[in-house]
Amino acid sequence: MTAHDQMRAMLDQLMGTSRNGETNRYSTKFYDNKVCKSFLLGCCPHEILQSTVSR
Repeated sequence: MTAHDQMRAMLDQLMGTSRNGETNRYSTKFYDNKVCKSFLLGCCPHEILQSTVSR
């Protein structure tokens, strides 16, 4: 076992095998229809009108 392999094994033991990040962790993209575009801009009407009551 080379020094590189030993270091990799130690890092795997300490931080887990997915320490470099998961590339497919989030399946929702910012351009999907279920993403609130107004929220991305910082002015979501659902948050602004949350405390109002409609009767």
